[in-house]
Amino acid sequence: MKNYLLVVFLMMVLLGCSVKPTENYKADAEAAIKGFYGALEKFDYEQVKTFCAPDFSGFEDGVVSKSIDDFIAVVKSFELNSVKIKMDFVKTDATEEMAYSIVKFDAQFKGAKVEMNLKTFESYVVKKINGKWLISFYHSSYLKDPQKPQSGNVPGL
Repeated sequence: MKNYLLVVFLMMVLLGCSVKPTENYKADAEAAIKGFYGALEKFDYEQVKTFCAPDFSGFEDGVVSKSIDDFIAVVKSFELNSVKIKMDFVKTDATEEMAYSIVKFDAQFKGAKVEMNLKTFESYVVKKINGKWLISFYHSSYLKDPQKPQSGNVPGL
């Protein structure tokens, strides 16, 4: 009986040491997204790249970014001098190697020629590559501005 209890105890210890809780995967994946936008707020484009997988791509307001360099080129084209971003993680599902996050995103962009306040829902696919969580894909859907009249035949557009 003592041997049986010892075996059960050892199995519990080994399982506890070898399995990382899903909540930690979620936190690590979310940290990659936060780091990406933290670097963007500082206009540190080289650091932005460190949060992206080699196959990074994105889709936002009809604009496709086939690489992180495409994304950065679009951001640079606005000639911004101020970026403030607020994120609320609505949901994150994660496994040991991949995560999917939905984020409510509120950002203010100011530049010499442009001022934008974007409210969006964004989705992210984040992959673990060589032990590091990296953004592989993002999609941004703009929320309608309740202050502006809507047009078109499609409800909500």
